[in-house]
Amino acid sequence: METGRPNSHKRKQEQDRLKLARLSKNSMDYARACLILSNLLSIFSIIVAGDDLRIYSMNMEHGILC
Repeated sequence: METGRPNSHKRKQEQDRLKLARLSKNSMDYARACLILSNLLSIFSIIVAGDDLRIYSMNMEHGILC
């Protein structure tokens, strides 16, 4: 993905943003399906820097953030 790079095209940036949005939504849906908890706090962070794509997630379970 090339979002944020100065030499990337506008269309490519828009496609990458849509990919990140889909990835985020799919991650949240997957976490909810796996844990089968309706009142689960989930925090997702997607960081794109240079050639790196990092995805972080935290879940609140029984009052413990893990």
